[in-house]
Amino acid sequence: MTRTLKRRPLDKKGTLRAFECRMMCLAEEEFKPLENKWLQSYDIFQTYIHNDQEIEDRYNTHLDSHIFRLAHALNERGISFKGITSAKHLNGKRIAAVPDEENLFYVGEHNSFRQRSATLFSLRPEDKRRVDT
Repeated sequence: MTRTLKRRPLDKKGTLRAFECRMMCLAEEEFKPLENKWLQSYDIFQTYIHNDQEIEDRYNTHLDSHIFRLAHALNERGISFKGITSAKHLNGKRIAAVPDEENLFYVGEHNSFRQRSATLFSLRPEDKRRVDT
């Protein structure tokens, strides 16, 4: 008889809190690649500029994700970035308009289809918290 292992469900709030703590513990020099860049991920569908109230409104709600936590951490530390945007494409075109195509920095998880790898600013396995059952 084979034994199947069930993965415990992810604790989203705990995971995002651990991710934010890791971002706040990083040194200032680590954030140099993000200065004056658009942060992009496959987790979102729109474009938000850096001072958009939506970034703060989503904080600690069911609409929160790691890219919004990263933007919040950058705002808290006073690091300038242009905003956050979606990395999704449909029929070869971006689904979210970006004014500056050259200054994009991918902060999402590893994606083999687009040859994108996870970075220091991606959600990592050590950030993930599981629900105790």
